[in-house]
Amino acid sequence: MKTSSCFSPGRHRGFTLVELLVVIGVIAILAAMLLPALGRAKERVRISATKAEIAKLQTSIKNYFADYNKFPTSTEVQNAAVAAQSDYTYGDGSGMFPDSRQNAEVMAILMNLDAPPNAGRVKNPQGTIYLSAQRTSDATAEGVGPDNVFRDPWGQPFIITMDLNYDEKCWDAVYQKSIVSQSGSVGLNGLINPEGQVDRWAVNDTVMVWSKGPDGRAANNVRANDGVNRDNILSWKP
Repeated sequence: MKTSSCFSPGRHRGFTLVELLVVIGVIAILAAMLLPALGRAKERVRISATKAEIAKLQTSIKNYFADYNKFPTSTEVQNAAVAAQSDYTYGDGSGMFPDSRQNAEVMAILMNLDAPPNAGRVKNPQGTIYLSAQRTSDATAEGVGPDNVFRDPWGQPFIITMDLNYDEKCWDAVYQKSIVSQSGSVGLNGLINPEGQVDRWAVNDTVMVWSKGPDGRAANNVRANDGVNRDNILSWKP
């Protein structure tokens, strides 16, 4: 008597070449659709982390001020600001800013590092650590590098402006410019012009902190919400 087997070769076969190619094609299409979404999700995480770091940095500066009744700057910068009756912006080393200083001076004081201008902890004699930030050996990576500059997730220095003329307002070297911050008779992103003068847009705060955002670029001749400035991450943006 003949019996049939469930393992009969006639009942099972492998994929044909055409079927395999179809499956591979479907996988490739799904991957092409998924990868950009993953990239955007990763960028959103970086942006959220940057906003948190900016808030933390701004708070740490204000906490230092509450303890010492002065801002965490070098004596040289403070004296220059007093002489000019102006605020001061620690920039990215480019020509958009007053000089080549980046935020290393501020970090040395806030993190209580034995480094200028806090050598011997002269700027932070209480030894308080106002800011805890990731250290890195790479001077182009996120975190506080070997040069003590605090950089964002895209490797660019955080920009910091402090109210060194003590008028309870902040004028940033880039965002005070009318071409950047003026829209008709009002200021972009909540900025004000209390004096009604050209290039005098300010924020009602004592500290401004910002990042150049995902594109790593900024310009002092482009409107705040356009072009390379559009993705900048600002402590004062509503």
